Amino acid sequence: MNRFKWGTVAVWLLLFIGMAANCAHVYAGPKAGDKAPDFVLENISDQKISLKDSQGEIVVLIIGGRDAKDEMKKWEDFIGKEFNSGKPAVKLFSMAAIKQPFFVPNSMVKTWIKKMNPPNFLLLDFGGKVAETYGVSNEEVPFLFVIDRGQVLCHTAASGCTETAREQIAGEVRRLLKQ
Repeated sequence: MNRFKWGTVAVWLLLFIGMAANCAHVYAGPKAGDKAPDFVLENISDQKISLKDSQGEIVVLIIGGRDAKDEMKKWEDFIGKEFNSGKPAVKLFSMAAIKQPFFVPNSMVKTWIKKMNPPNFLLLDFGGKVAETYGVSNEEVPFLFVIDRGQVLCHTAASGCTETAREQIAGEVRRLLKQ
């Protein structure tokens, strides 16, 4: 009988530790109200892009891995149609966290990405350091960040381009545009 009790306790303890470990990996990046971490990355045309250069503008930053490409394109289309059909109201960046083997040169990866019809505003995060700073791993679902004119995060969410998610992002951007 004593062995049965200790076995049960051990099973419950392992389940608890497993659940706690899963909860710890949900999201570890900056939260709404935090200053957005600055970055300097290249786009596929070799231009250096900095978040700091967008000071005074509303920014929507989408971060994802290669599996999030289709969702990133949907978000890019939505933001473009919703806010940038006339005079652009929102600066949009899509960021790909790229973790290639050390022996594969960045130029080869860029050539491969260009052939894949990438999002228009794609920034290349070789090594994934910026994505890590934002608390995003190489996920299938992109992570979205809405950043105000003072470069403070106003909204963070891991989300596909669902109707509910589009309404949340659009509502946050409209609120910022009124300020």
